[in-house]
Amino acid sequence: MNTIYTVDVITLNSWLESTEAIILDVREPYEYQEGHINGAINIPLSAILVEIDQIKDIQGKKIVLQCKVGGRSMRACQLLQAEGFVHDVWNLEGGINAWKEAGYNIKL
Repeated sequence: MNTIYTVDVITLNSWLESTEAIILDVREPYEYQEGHINGAINIPLSAILVEIDQIKDIQGKKIVLQCKVGGRSMRACQLLQAEGFVHDVWNLEGGINAWKEAGYNIKL
């Protein structure tokens, strides 16, 4: 069984700068459009299992899931794990709110 990890915003920023990770924003499209982490792929929690094909072939990168505060993204991690997703996944601790509070930019 694969593992669900948590990651803090400082570490995630480092991973994104070094292209070591990809980030999936599991919020609804209207939330994503209000502001998101640069490079984030928007796959809402409600569609995560339907859209899993977009991410199943990712190799060599950490897969980080993110929402507003961390609850929906943890649920998405659990759903992926329950469906036999073959990668370890990371949940962004505190979500995009923590990202903004740390002073990192968001893309509108």
